[in-house]
Amino acid sequence: MKAKAQMVTRAETITPSIAQKYLDTLPEGKDERAHVQRNVRQSLVQNYAQTMVNGHWRLNHQGICFDSEGRLTDGQHRMLAVVRSGVTVAMNVTRYDADIVDGVHIQDTIDRMSTRTVGNQLQMRHGYTHANAVAATASCIGRAIAPHATYTAKMDVGKTCAILDIYQDDIYAVLAVLLRKDGVRIWRRSAIYAALAVCRHVAPASVDEFVTLISAGVDMKKGMPAHALFRWRCNDGMKATTSALVNAVSNAVRKHYLGESMHHLGQNSRAGIDFFLAQQPRNVEKVRKVLGIEL
Repeated sequence: MKAKAQMVTRAETITPSIAQKYLDTLPEGKDERAHVQRNVRQSLVQNYAQTMVNGHWRLNHQGICFDSEGRLTDGQHRMLAVVRSGVTVAMNVTRYDADIVDGVHIQDTIDRMSTRTVGNQLQMRHGYTHANAVAATASCIGRAIAPHATYTAKMDVGKTCAILDIYQDDIYAVLAVLLRKDGVRIWRRSAIYAALAVCRHVAPASVDEFVTLISAGVDMKKGMPAHALFRWRCNDGMKATTSALVNAVSNAVRKHYLGESMHHLGQNSRAGIDFFLAQQPRNVEKVRKVLGIEL
C-alpha cells in the first residue's frame, strides 16, 4: 500500500502581521534548508500588492502551503504583497505532514505546465474576442500612460479590465480594420493598436481616417503623416521597441489630426502621445491609480 501525504486546507484571514509571521518561517542562511522558495521578484510583489489595494484580490482554490516542518513553501510573493499593501485578504492555507511520498517531493508537483494568461481569462470569463490582442494592447496602453512603471508588463485581469473600461471601444475599432485579411500586416503589433486607441479616444473621426489609410497602403502621398509612418515602419520601424512604436504612431497621428505635413519621422519623442493624453487627464489619472505607481 502506497504512502499518502495528509493535508489540511482551511481558509484564513491573512493580515499584514500574519503574513510577516509566515514569512519569518523561511530559514535564513546558505544551508540547504534555505532553498525552500524562489528568489523574490519585486515586480511580482508590486503587482500583487496593487491588486490587493484595488480590491481585486479574491479567495480561490489556489492558496499558500507549509511543509511538514512549518516552513512556507508556496506563497512568498503573496505574503510579501500583503505586507507591502497593508491590506487584509482571505486565502486558503494548506499544511502537509509529509514532504516526500514514494520518492516524489510534493514541491515538484506544483507550478507545472501551462498557466492561464490574461488573454485566456478575458476570453473564457469576460467574453472578449481577439482576447490575446486585446490583453496585449491594454498592457501597452498602461505602459504608454505610465512609462516608468515597468511592472505593467505583467498585468493582471483586474488592471486589464480597468483599462478596457475606458478604451475597449477604441481598441476594437482599430482591430476591426488592422486585423482584416486584406489589411497591411506590418501594422500587427499591440503597441501600434495601443497608440491608435489612445489617440482615437480624443479624435475618433481623424484616427479612423488615418487607420484606413495605413491599412490599405494606398492613396498616400509624400508629405502625408500616414505616408511618413508607412515608410518608417517598412524600414527602421520593423525592429522598433514598444515605446518607439507608440511614439512614432502617435506623432504621425498628431500631425494628421492637426492637418500638418510630415515628410519623415524625426527623433523618438513622446510629443504625440503626450499631446493626446493631455486632453484626457481623468483617464490618465484612473489608469495611473489602478496601476499603483504611487506604491
